Amino acid sequence: MAAGDISSALKTPPNSLTARLNQLVDAGLVRRRREGRSMIYAVDPTGVRAMILALTDDCCQGRVELCGVVPACEGAYAS
Repeated sequence: MAAGDISSALKTPPNSLTARLNQLVDAGLVRRRREGRSMIYAVDPTGVRAMILALTDDCCQGRVELCGVVPACEGAYAS
């Protein structure tokens, strides 16, 4: 999604949004690419999954049933 579209949808000033999006990119949760003069942002599923697994590991000691984990992550500890 284009940064301008995100800014409009969230009613957030572009400069504030850019700072927050950069933090998400740095954290590996969002990907960014340039398309002409626009920056396009998308969720990075690998980064989000890693974050969910890390949080689950931390709060649940690997027992997903204790945390009510997102269904897509169930079975992540099967390996």
